[in-house]
This record gives sequence, C-alpha cells and structure tokens, in this order.
Amino acid sequence: MMTICKYILGGIALVVFNFCNSGSTSTKTGEVVLIPSTDCIDATGKETVTFTVFADGEDVTQNATVFMLSNDSELTNKSFSTTTPGVYGFYAIYDGVQSKHITVRAIAVELLLTSDKETIRADGEETVTFTLIKDDEDITRESTLYLLGKNGETIEIEGYSFSTEKTGIYDFYAIRDSIPSNIVSIRATPPPPAPLQWSFRERSLILEYTALHCGPCSLMKAGIKQLESEGWDDGYVVEVHFGDELTADSVIDQLLTIGYGAASGEFTIPLVTFNFADTPRHTSANSDVTKNANLIKDLTNQANEAYPCTAGGTVAFSSNGSNTLNVTSNIAISENGEYRISCWLLENNIVATQATTGSPEVLDYDINNHINVLRAIHNEDPMGIKISADAHEIFSFDWNFDLTALANGNTEDAHVLVVISKKEANDKFIVNNVIRCNFNDSVDYEYAK
Repeated sequence: MMTICKYILGGIALVVFNFCNSGSTSTKTGEVVLIPSTDCIDATGKETVTFTVFADGEDVTQNATVFMLSNDSELTNKSFSTTTPGVYGFYAIYDGVQSKHITVRAIAVELLLTSDKETIRADGEETVTFTLIKDDEDITRESTLYLLGKNGETIEIEGYSFSTEKTGIYDFYAIRDSIPSNIVSIRATPPPPAPLQWSFRERSLILEYTALHCGPCSLMKAGIKQLESEGWDDGYVVEVHFGDELTADSVIDQLLTIGYGAASGEFTIPLVTFNFADTPRHTSANSDVTKNANLIKDLTNQANEAYPCTAGGTVAFSSNGSNTLNVTSNIAISENGEYRISCWLLENNIVATQATTGSPEVLDYDINNHINVLRAIHNEDPMGIKISADAHEIFSFDWNFDLTALANGNTEDAHVLVVISKKEANDKFIVNNVIRCNFNDSVDYEYAK
C-alpha cells in the first residue's frame, strides 16, 4: 500500500510515494505480537488494514481477539478501515496474554479520485472513466490525471479515461493546484475467451425454502445432503432460510415472490422450487430421506429438460486482500434473446440447531451443519442484470461482495452461483443455466456431453 505525500519546490509539485511498512513476525518466548498488513491507509473507507497475531512465532490469528485501543472494542473480522484521519491504536489478546500496542495511520485525502469500474477488458475498447471530488464537488476538469509507470515515473493521461490492450494492474492519481489525490488501481484482464463449442452443460437452480424451527425441513435437508454426498450435481441447491437467524433479510421477500408467487405467510415450508418456473414444485417432505433425494433428482431432470440450455460461462472467485470478495465471469450466449445475469453468495458449515420430526435417519446427515446457505445476492436483485444478446455474443461481468455477509467470516466456506435466466415464450424469465465456483478457484466453460 502506498500513500501520496506532497511537497512544493519552487512552485513545482513534487509527488513522493510513501510506502507503508509491515511489521516483523519474530517473537520472544511466550510473547503475543500483533502485526498489521500495513501501517498506513487512506481515510476513504475503502482501504483496509488486516491484522495477524503471532504467539511463539506461530500464527494464532483465528483463535486470538483484536481490539481498538481507544474504546477496547473488538474488531469482528480483525480488520479496520475509516473515513476519519488520525492515528489509531490496536492490541491483541491470545490465551489470556495481551500484545503490545501498535498504531496505524489513516491519512486524510483532500482530493478523492474515483472510477466507474475497477476492472476492464484489455481489448483497447472497454474504458474506465475517472472523477475527482473535493468537498463533494466534481473538479475533474480542473485536474490532470496521471498513470504511475512500473519504474515510478508518472505519465500524463489525456482526458479522464483509460483503455489498454495489455493486461495488468494500473495505478492512477490526479493533481489539482499541486495537490495529489489518492491512488486508484484498475485491473485490465484478458478479453473473454470464446467457448470451443456453443452447446453447454446445463444445471438447474433449486431453491430450498427452509427454517431452523421447521421439523420436516430436516428430512428435505438430509435428502439433499445424501444427493451431494453421492456426487450428484445436475442442479445447484440454495438453502433459503425464512424467519430465522440465517435469513438473508435484504432479498427474502423477492425470493418468496419469485420462487412461490406469494408473499411471506402464504405458504408452508419445506418448499422446493426449480428455475423460477411455475413447475416443477414440491411443497412437502417425504418421511423417508432417500425418497426425498430421489424426488429432488427426478424434479431436477424435469427442469433441465423443460427448456433448452443456450448459455454457459466462466467464473473466477477470489479476494483482493481486504474485506471485498470479487467475482468475474464471462457469459457466452448461443441463441439470441433477452437474458438476466445474477450472482449469489453462499456459505457452508454454518452450525445452527435444526428442528427435526424425530426421525433418527436424519441424524446420519449432520443436519445442524448447514450448507449452501444464501448470504447475499449482488445488487439485492435475484433476477440480476438484463441484457439483450445476439447469438455467439460474450458478456463480461464483475461483482463484489462484502466479507461481512458471511456468517463465519471464513472465505474457504464460501462459493458463488452465477445464475443465467432467459425470457421464454410465456414472457417469464426461466433459469437457463447455473455455474458454481468455490473461493480461490475458477471454472471454465462446461460442454454438453
């Protein structure tokens, strides 16, 4: 991380880049040491410092607690950002032992440079546009935009936009009246690859409406776990909680309307629906786990056969090192039409007590360990972004989620679903295909067998 310090020499602006330091991990016997990822951040609320805790030279961050010195408040995700400049103190406690205090500087940004996107395709056509703000006023046209070269040189950019044919990370800042702004990084990615063929492997979206207090839901949950343990993946399940602590409050009303066609209180759970369609649908659980598993499998086959698959895609899911989870995707369309593209964040290994019907069979499936739990949908719109596509057209998408959306904050338990829907002859958007990607992984186009 680097922040810009400014000096004026004979009326000429000299921009000096101050590289923040990371601490040493060497420790004395019995000593607890708190290490920040950087010792200075811009006070924009966008830059984040993350903390690591060592004891006797061993990383014990997961079992340690990090506090802010000023008010002894705990940092839930062991990270910190702020919009208030100043010097902030922190300490850690592990196994009853407290670390020494460390400080992090949050540096005031008088001029705030922003961009309309964080990622562009390196095709020489897609453009990122910059805006410079001072005291809530747009002063872009009164400023000069610069690109930082690899060797530290500055390159003046004509206008306030940038495109490139070379992949990489590009750092920009602006100057107005000899005062520099913060740095904005833009990632240029390769143009989207064309698929080897235009016939794609199809999967359904299965919405499992459920609740912790629902006893019969345990039977449906166990049936789904049985299927997934067998390697079945003709459809991807989303555990949509309603009326309990795992509910994704921001989107539940929309999902009830889309998945069932009714508002809350007008149906009973368990309820399983497929592909946003009217049918197939199942409104109750069998008393036998295997029967539920077979029911899900059969209904998924019906859903996959109901409409032709005309879209596929690539997905990559990672983190930029702060509290942001990033998803990039290329969607290839084989048949022209109207489509909607959305991205859903799901989480596994959330432990919460699930009510049962008393059937001992469900206990074989660890039903208190919840998987595929919906945590967030990008833009809080389950249907996603609408596009009009021609045949053999490829679209690129970039989505961000906040790490705090995860119940446990463990990225290794997270995965995303990219959901592609198509407007069919009945004027309804029916899920056309679903692509899954685990954290720190990427998936390529999958083709029909």
